[in-house]
Amino acid sequence: MRPQLAGAGGREWFYVLEGALTFWVADTRRQLKAGSFAYGPKGVPHTFYAEAGAEKALVGFAPMQFEGSSAKSAGRPPSASSLHPPTPP
Repeated sequence: MRPQLAGAGGREWFYVLEGALTFWVADTRRQLKAGSFAYGPKGVPHTFYAEAGAEKALVGFAPMQFEGSSAKSAGRPPSASSLHPPTPP
C-alpha cells in the first residue's frame, strides 16, 4: 500500500545509505537500495516508505525552510538521557 503522496511544495532528494526504501514520484514506484538516489521535483507529489525500520538515508530539500514547531524542536539540544557515553577510539 502506497503512503499518501506529499512533498509537492518543494524539491527533495533522497540518497540511501543503508537498507532499502520504496520511493514514489506521482505514479512511478522505485525500490531504492544502498547507494541509490531519487529526486522529487517541485509540484509533483512524491513520498517514500521504509519497511524494515533500520534504513538510513540522506534527505535534502529546497527551499530550505522550517515551519511551525519543526524549527523549535530542531534547535533544541538532546536531553542527557538520550546521549550515549563516548566510546574509546
